[in-house]
Amino acid sequence: MRKQYFIPQTEQTELGDSIYLCQTTSTNEEKAPGEQLAPKRRVFFFIAALLCSLQMFAAWSFSGGCMYFDNSQTQWKDGTIMLIIGKSTYSSVYSMMADPTTADRWMCDLPSSGWSDAEYMAVISASKSWKSGNFGPDNLVNAKHYSAAYTAGLSSTAGQGFLFSPQSTENGCTIKLTYLGTGYNGVTFTDKEKNNCYKLDEANQQITLIFSTSSKRFNIAKADVSKVYAYGSISLWSKEDEGFRLTNYSSDGCFYRTLPFSGVERLGNCGQAEYLFHVVKADGSTYDVRSHSSWQGGIDSRLVFSNKMLIAMPGDDLDEIASRWQYAKYVKPLSEWNLTDSMEQARISNFRRVPGTKHLYRSYHPYDPCREEYDTEVERLHYIRHFAEQFGIKCDIALSGNMTSHAGQTYTCAGKTYTITIPEYYQTIIATNNVLYVGTRNGHTPDYNTVLYESDGERFAQWIQEVVEFIIDDAHPGPFQIHCALGADRTGVFSETLGALCDAAWDDLSYDYFRTSELRIEEYRHPNTIRYSLRHMCGVDPATDPTFNEAVKQHFIQGGWLTAEQIKALKAKLNKEDGTTAIEYVNLNAEIRNQKFIKDGQLLIRRDGKTYTPAGQEVR
Repeated sequence: MRKQYFIPQTEQTELGDSIYLCQTTSTNEEKAPGEQLAPKRRVFFFIAALLCSLQMFAAWSFSGGCMYFDNSQTQWKDGTIMLIIGKSTYSSVYSMMADPTTADRWMCDLPSSGWSDAEYMAVISASKSWKSGNFGPDNLVNAKHYSAAYTAGLSSTAGQGFLFSPQSTENGCTIKLTYLGTGYNGVTFTDKEKNNCYKLDEANQQITLIFSTSSKRFNIAKADVSKVYAYGSISLWSKEDEGFRLTNYSSDGCFYRTLPFSGVERLGNCGQAEYLFHVVKADGSTYDVRSHSSWQGGIDSRLVFSNKMLIAMPGDDLDEIASRWQYAKYVKPLSEWNLTDSMEQARISNFRRVPGTKHLYRSYHPYDPCREEYDTEVERLHYIRHFAEQFGIKCDIALSGNMTSHAGQTYTCAGKTYTITIPEYYQTIIATNNVLYVGTRNGHTPDYNTVLYESDGERFAQWIQEVVEFIIDDAHPGPFQIHCALGADRTGVFSETLGALCDAAWDDLSYDYFRTSELRIEEYRHPNTIRYSLRHMCGVDPATDPTFNEAVKQHFIQGGWLTAEQIKALKAKLNKEDGTTAIEYVNLNAEIRNQKFIKDGQLLIRRDGKTYTPAGQEVR
């Protein structure tokens, strides 16, 4: 805390940048904007205000209470800002910021004692000259903004906090003073919490997201940080969502925000809540804290997936979480694929039958390359065409729009140039008007955020309605193919929803969702994510509630999107007996599945009544 200087004199004295001012009498009674101030007689004592930087401010000790000021909604960024604590006989001024032009929230520590009878607090933005008299606009020289709030007694006991928040942005605006309670300014975080960027409070079902410039994750000067946002799956990937802005500032120099567990429940592809930090710097530039390659030691690497940070909730197995990235990060080159094996052909093309159906197949895009940077792309497109022709695909359900305009364009894969061509079977589908470009009705092509995180909404229901009506229409014969670009997220949610309507078991649906990971191009999909989407849709947990399938049906029926008759027709058409044989994967029970395909990342194969790993080892 900076030492206070009380100057017993009646004239203004200027000593360089330090201002001393005092006034012993006043004949005018003044009021703060909207509030009653102290009695007529005021004596203003001003301390020497050595302008300090944010870094100096952060180093102050916190012996008393703590004052926060929310400057984000004001125009108070054009002059030195000071805090005044007023009594009936004197006042004290604290220099708060040297450079408020970049500050949206700042704070200072209050004296440790002697202020329990303070009658008002004020915040003033002004230049260096002051006029004597009671607080008010007539007694401020060059004051651009001012405010005050009556306190009826301010206690600055250690651990107590107060927040000034503006009610308007006008000169002389009203300021609301909020008592934040004890322990507020005493908030500190352990090194582990700073490095892992969050703290869990299981008792209160809360999580605190933490951004510390002293964390080993980051390399940025504290004075360079103006705003910090958390973004990722938790914010639907919106970078500057005010609901995820870290607006608080701890005693040990951390930006932080506390949210309920439910506020970070949206899961990323890896099955955990994923997030990054979006930093707005003092000069207005921005950058995302996302690369883990430069992070130093002392960090729990199990809370990292690719370039994103993860949140592990109570009960989560950190070692199992870490195994997901260990599996996902391995890119399998073409030389390691055994493409004489039909199972390997199915994996490389992401082609398989949707659970609960016999005539609905999901896949990667049939002809448009999406990951040509991998040397497997040409073979991938080849085997999609191979299986589509083998199983006699007659209709296509496209979730990523019409890509036929890409035909004739070239792409490079493994150093060779290829031309995008539409397979003959697909040309026939187009010619017979058997392609559904989903979203044609409502004008919105399916997108990642809507299908995963807004699956309970009208737009997703409209898409499902459009697909179901297309399938059950006699003009469109099966078998059907459904895909987006990778055949992962949009295809995954649509496939598992249609499978659920056809009474597929959760174990089969969750396993199917995971199997996109078998592409081995750093595209990993954990069953937790589809579990979240389906639970969000129908209100019950598909993994534990035996009424799950009925709940999905009732969601669409009660919403008026589908009828019970349409759902029955869907299941009947997609399961019509015709003597064809689909690619089958072993249907493991939940216990084996959790141990094998999640932790070890291995797909098991059924041949001749026996189960094998992809390496050919029998599983007994």
